[in-house]
Amino acid sequence: GRLTIRSGPFRANIASLPLEAITPRFPDAGAFQAADDRLINGLHVVAPWALENSERVFSASILLRDETMVASNGAVIVEFWHGCNIGADLVMPRVAATALLNVKRQLLGFSRSDSSITFGFEGGTWLKTQLYNEPWPEYQKLFRDGLAYRSVPEAFFTAIKAVAPFVEDTHAIALDPLGTHSHTHNDAGAHYELPGLVERLIGYNPKYLLALEGIMQQIHFSEDRLYFVGENVRGAVMGYDKGR
Repeated sequence: GRLTIRSGPFRANIASLPLEAITPRFPDAGAFQAADDRLINGLHVVAPWALENSERVFSASILLRDETMVASNGAVIVEFWHGCNIGADLVMPRVAATALLNVKRQLLGFSRSDSSITFGFEGGTWLKTQLYNEPWPEYQKLFRDGLAYRSVPEAFFTAIKAVAPFVEDTHAIALDPLGTHSHTHNDAGAHYELPGLVERLIGYNPKYLLALEGIMQQIHFSEDRLYFVGENVRGAVMGYDKGR
């Protein structure tokens, strides 16, 4: 058969496929588990840090697990506590997270199999995605316990925004015990005085730091990375060696 479309002088004939040539799609048949928008709220926080076009599963996915979800682009890792029972570690593609965030209906829960998960929404809407079968690495090793966190300095993001347009390396802004700098040499570029921020010269991608504004509330600088915590969230940002 075919479909014919007519509009004034225009006509189009479109061939149709037989039903047996179409692979039907149905929600997962597993037990339905109740969930709520805490999962969606978590995806808003972590999904931007996964990469849709990455060749590595670790950086192209969101790890959805009991109580938390995690995402990383290889330089930043962010974990969000959603508090829902998932029942297993599920590795969900970044593109699926994007699709979920575009559904403007109340999340009711999900069902899953070994290879896929279906999210159910009010009104009978559902969204199903395949899962990666490659497990995530043990990301917990990237975090450290017993860190002395302090509140984000009031002028921290102001300092980053002030010098970021002048950076010599678009991937790194220089931080040292005196403040933030666009160049590693004090006689060049832009500077913003913020004493005591770090103990030694180190670089961070300003885009990553600015993307965390409103998310990180307390911070701790180690020798090679910035750890942060916020409301139901923790994470780390890798630094760059900016030795003079």
